[in-house]
Amino acid sequence: MINRTMRDGFLHLTLHHNNRLIKISLHKLHIYPDHRQYDDLYQEGCLAYAKAYVSFDGDPETYADLDWFQAYAYRRIYWRLLDLLKHSWNYVQAQETSVDQSQATNLALQAQADPVASQALQKADLEHALRYIRAHSTPLQNQYLSLVLDADLTNAEIARILGISRQSVYELRRRVQEVVKRYM
Repeated sequence: MINRTMRDGFLHLTLHHNNRLIKISLHKLHIYPDHRQYDDLYQEGCLAYAKAYVSFDGDPETYADLDWFQAYAYRRIYWRLLDLLKHSWNYVQAQETSVDQSQATNLALQAQADPVASQALQKADLEHALRYIRAHSTPLQNQYLSLVLDADLTNAEIARILGISRQSVYELRRRVQEVVKRYM
């Protein structure tokens, strides 16, 4: 087994122009050069590449293992950058909530800590969404929603109950989806 070092990984990164793997990972995460953390995340991507070079089981220098290594390195870079972004997002979110001590913030923090409160908040959000959708739907669309949500019927069964064609049921479903999109 060849003993590879981080230095070898950095050399491989620069000599073979594999920095595109880092740039692709950053782009996939919607981190562009004008982002305030771009340089830091790029450097972390370089470190992740070097670590992938050291821990790769095959030989990244051979043509036969090159594709496997690039896929492996890309995955390691992407996961590392994603972890860093998650941690920084959680840190910023915690700072924002600690500054704002409103009642809504306290309820949101309690909901994150308490699964029962979280379920209650989700249920309240769902009920609010359904009230909005029903208020902005026609009576036929409301009847369709009741048959789908409460009775759990298929489109063919709904067509038979409402006395309309299945094609009309699909059109009805599409219009209900438009109301839902307006809510979102």
